[in-house]
Amino acid sequence: MGGRGISIFEVPKDGGLELTWDSGSDLEVEGCKAYPWAHNGVQDEEFAPLYGELYNSTDDDLRETLMELNDPEEDGCEDSGDG
Repeated sequence: MGGRGISIFEVPKDGGLELTWDSGSDLEVEGCKAYPWAHNGVQDEEFAPLYGELYNSTDDDLRETLMELNDPEEDGCEDSGDG
């Protein structure tokens, strides 16, 4: 459903691909447990409230918009990440 997992495949000698391990939703679930405030957030070097250059040097309107983009109540783990 999402893109927050990894799969490991093996290439057998006779060709093709064989699934060896798949994380399923484990990475997303554990990420939500550890960092619920960052799930589906825009947390890069420009937009992050802590040390974010754009966030800390802009006006209140853009800062409010960035906070809305990072609202864990709207886009966080509680709603299963589907907004």
